[in-house]
Amino acid sequence: MSDEIDKLKDEEQEKLQNELMVDEQERRPSRSRSGSESHAKSGWIGGIVLILIGAYFLFGNLLGFALVGNWWAAFIFIPAVYSLARAYEDYHDNGHMTERGRSNLIGGLMIGTVGFIFLFGLNFGNLWPVFLIIIGVGILLRGAVK
Repeated sequence: MSDEIDKLKDEEQEKLQNELMVDEQERRPSRSRSGSESHAKSGWIGGIVLILIGAYFLFGNLLGFALVGNWWAAFIFIPAVYSLARAYEDYHDNGHMTERGRSNLIGGLMIGTVGFIFLFGLNFGNLWPVFLIIIGVGILLRGAVK
């Protein structure tokens, strides 16, 4: 009889451990396509942006031209492009806009707008309503988030 009790205890412990493992796996974020594959995609985009900016500066130095005087503002576009790429990947992976994708999209647009204003020496006093428009788009997209 004690053998049967020990066997039942062992089975019960095994069931409990399996349930704990399943619960732990459900709490962990999914590492399917949004894991290393998405980081590889965004790495390519970031690398291409840096190569293009570097090529622009190199040819500008060698040939003596500059399209814009505020060249330093081009670096503001690096996080903007990264954020927009993450928003696109999130939409592509899920098939719809998620909260994370919406946040990346709005953040990328805000940072990109600041970069655009600095790069071309535009007046913030005239263009501040663009930020209200971007925030409004974010609020509208909140309703579309699943």
